[in-house]
Amino acid sequence: MKSSSSLAYLFALSVPALLAAGCGDDSVVHDMTATLDMNVGKDMAGCAMVATWPSDDTDALGDIQTQAGFDFSTIAIAYRTTGSQLDELDVEVWHKPTTPANPRKVTLAADANYTSCDTCVLVYEDLDDSGAWATAYFARGGTINIAKADTTPAAGSIQVTGSDVHLVEWDIDNDMPVAKGKCYDVGSLSISASYTGSNADGGADM
Repeated sequence: MKSSSSLAYLFALSVPALLAAGCGDDSVVHDMTATLDMNVGKDMAGCAMVATWPSDDTDALGDIQTQAGFDFSTIAIAYRTTGSQLDELDVEVWHKPTTPANPRKVTLAADANYTSCDTCVLVYEDLDDSGAWATAYFARGGTINIAKADTTPAAGSIQVTGSDVHLVEWDIDNDMPVAKGKCYDVGSLSISASYTGSNADGGADM
């Protein structure tokens, strides 16, 4: 199936340019001094928690795939700024010829991994100017509703919502949980964004 290297490839397409120029709109620049979203804290299990992931800074990628079993990926991206820290949440929809039509509801499996997931949710914590992250998290619980996830290379859009998403700290290179790692819970998310062109690094906010 897909390898974790594909994650790095797609990530490299979007983040450095977006950090420099804003998300899908050259007139938008990330304000790295923005105030803290006050719904951030810790839950009862000690996981970092965001009650509602912000949806005002979004982007999308649409990309033809040649990896075994997949022919296209559609990715919804939403950013959250906390003081000088920038975090990113991605909902990746990996398409196969047998993928059910949308809209559809997906329950994220407790034993999922990135290599084989067809609906994947990741959080990248504390991005730097090069697009590198301090901590990565991968979802192993929760629900994603896919209203739309286009597979047209020239242009398209993705619309997803999610609830009670539980993520664990993830070793991206080895595609496995970090031993005694941290965790992250997102109460709800809603992303609607568009992309232009296969391999595009500048989808437009919607």
